[in-house]
Amino acid sequence: MRRNFEHFESMKKLFWHLRLLIVRKRFREIRWSFITLKLSDYFGLAKWILFRMIGLSRDDQVVKFETKISQALGVENVVSFSGGRVAFRAILQAMNVGPGDEVIVPGYTCVVVPYAVIHLGAKPVYVDVGDDYLIDIEELKAAINNNTKVIVTQHTYGYQDRVDEIISIARTRGIRVIEDSAHAIGKWPDGSAPGLNSDAAFFSFENSKPLTSFWGGAVATNNPEIANSVNQIKKQAPTHSLFAEILIANHVLLASILYHPNIVGLGRYIFAILLRLGILNHSISESDEKGFEPKNPIRRLSNPQAYLLLRQIDRIGEIESRRRKAVNAYSELFGLENPDIPLLRFPILTRDKQKLVVQFAKQQIELGQWFQAPLHPESSDFDAAGYRWGSCPNAENIAKLCINLPTSINGSDLDHVLKLAERYIKV
Repeated sequence: MRRNFEHFESMKKLFWHLRLLIVRKRFREIRWSFITLKLSDYFGLAKWILFRMIGLSRDDQVVKFETKISQALGVENVVSFSGGRVAFRAILQAMNVGPGDEVIVPGYTCVVVPYAVIHLGAKPVYVDVGDDYLIDIEELKAAINNNTKVIVTQHTYGYQDRVDEIISIARTRGIRVIEDSAHAIGKWPDGSAPGLNSDAAFFSFENSKPLTSFWGGAVATNNPEIANSVNQIKKQAPTHSLFAEILIANHVLLASILYHPNIVGLGRYIFAILLRLGILNHSISESDEKGFEPKNPIRRLSNPQAYLLLRQIDRIGEIESRRRKAVNAYSELFGLENPDIPLLRFPILTRDKQKLVVQFAKQQIELGQWFQAPLHPESSDFDAAGYRWGSCPNAENIAKLCINLPTSINGSDLDHVLKLAERYIKV
């Protein structure tokens, strides 16, 4: 019965989107995916993989990427993986997290974070967040006990968490600190960077993150012991064959083209069909949502993905400038304090959440809904993740009210969003 209901709901949603496709008020869509990539990146990747096939390109893009991002952050060691969750697991393994250990995580996060803890036999302990979307310091102090081995602090939406304060709390108890920097990359206004002062940080390069290669992740650390252990863990994973690199490159190219804002919305339906056929994959699979441990938990970043990330690092200043401009404009519009940070998404709390999602969709704008539940996505198995409803009331309330405005836009796209935001959004 439940399966039939879900099928009905998905069909209803599909017809609603098709109606929007036909009766559209604007040609170009404003979307979240692949927004840091340019057309020249796709052509460059196609050319690079062709040269790779005929033996004219043998350079290791992954090593180049790790070196370049290490220099950009000012962190001694960067080790790449196939995803942020893989990078996080590698850090936990390097810290010997296992049965009997507790890992404190924000009660407002992606479900793959607590699952990584559970897969190693440890227990995630959820701590509520404050009104600033960041982990509540007093709640954090109360959650620490003799079994606490790690605290995970999260730079939600790109807001800088109170890392130094959390480190000072942790150090007195011999507790490790990991930064979840899936929403942020680059240096903070105070000159620090993820992984610079904490034990380690991890990044995600999924298709809607600060830099994207469709999948991908990395560990950043100044701790030589952790760096060495993480590198040894990475070496356990097989390298990518040329054939695998070609498949990955084609996958990334196809997915990014289908998500391009000028494909008039048709791409999402082709993408959905290809997902059903198993030709493309979601960044979070059904097994991820349900908490199943992957068969091969440690996988490497590929050369084609590293190639795309290298090109984006070269223009990270341009990307951050665009985001900062949008953040400044939104802050002024809503009369909010300007954080002067290039946020990945600009969060707003509103009681008209679902109504606004529909109104903006009619104007070809995809409003973000991170997070619709304390664990994202909301279809996740909360019992399997060890989350007890009511344990993080502020996070649960924020999830009901929060929408996100895009920041990686400028020009007419930004003007269009600002005009609609002024008209419809009340904060």
